[in-house]
Amino acid sequence: MPPRKKAKKGVSAKEEPEVETTTAPAAPKATSGAAANGKKALAILPAELLTKVLAHYKAIGPYTDIYIARENRGRNEPDIGPTLDASYLERSDVLRALSQTCREYREIFLPILYERMEACITPRSGKVAFYKHIGETLERKCRGLKKNPALAKMVRTVNVSLTRYQTTTILPTFVSCLQNLPNLRTIKVLHAHTQMTTAIKKAFSEASLPSVRTFIGPGMCHELLKTCTEVRTVVCMEEDGSKFVGVMGKNCKNVEEVRGFRLDGNMAKRLVKAAPNLRVLEVSLGLNNDVLAFLKSFKKLCTIDIGAEWSTLDPDALLVKDTAELCRAVLKASPSTERKYLRLCYRRQKFLEMDVEQKHFIDLGME
Repeated sequence: MPPRKKAKKGVSAKEEPEVETTTAPAAPKATSGAAANGKKALAILPAELLTKVLAHYKAIGPYTDIYIARENRGRNEPDIGPTLDASYLERSDVLRALSQTCREYREIFLPILYERMEACITPRSGKVAFYKHIGETLERKCRGLKKNPALAKMVRTVNVSLTRYQTTTILPTFVSCLQNLPNLRTIKVLHAHTQMTTAIKKAFSEASLPSVRTFIGPGMCHELLKTCTEVRTVVCMEEDGSKFVGVMGKNCKNVEEVRGFRLDGNMAKRLVKAAPNLRVLEVSLGLNNDVLAFLKSFKKLCTIDIGAEWSTLDPDALLVKDTAELCRAVLKASPSTERKYLRLCYRRQKFLEMDVEQKHFIDLGME
């Protein structure tokens, strides 16, 4: 028998793959005990119950606010920059572990795990600069999905923070990845550096993302919004939304829902022209008559949500009542045949902290 070849010195161990492979390792033929995995425990729960169970873990949603999360952190906790804390990794950790348990669990939990691509959470160790970690995480996940089309088909939501770290290489990789996610429906940019407008414009200049239906992000990401030509819901997380209105008027003709825009008379006038198909609108307390006159021009408006802070939550407060009356008049003037809704929306207070994840709604009625 020939002698075994000695391993070459200096060869490193195989690096961890960017994403998991799509197929489970070959398993021995199932015995009666092994086959029972598909008929026990979590595998037999309806999808609704699995959703309820997973809801106990933190998850980034449409209303998750990175800046409220920062304000809620204790003074003695380390500053992790504009990122979400590591507790947001628990959900994906659990899903990954479950997907690696057996073939039956993999079929259930792998699609749930890869339904979201996220690069906006602080590193586990806390020893790496947040911008470096976020940038490298985004690049690694994008390259991994590009190598695994089966996993890329599972992605429906992308939650990211954009930093100035190596933008000339990371942003083009990100753009290429987005264009190869055929079932992508939601893009949420939780944070973008204020001086990234030019870099984003250059990276997305030739991109097209017609599958996206919901875009959430700060105003300086208007060049990214421009690529989402079939978007239906637009949420502005920073600035007044003016840049988004300009893009909607030229590139996104089918917007039906708008939130986070600070409306004055001029903005309302522009919004009527930019989004003639608007059905759902979020406004602030203290709506004035100048805005009211333009909002009555919407032909399909059927829902108005009045955004309120916790301190002004009382539905019987004078400011709430006055704003509700003006909004009620707008809805009654709308020729839309859909059922009309007028609601007060707010973030619930948890002890001394504000709810990072959700907004809650109180129906104010149409009478």
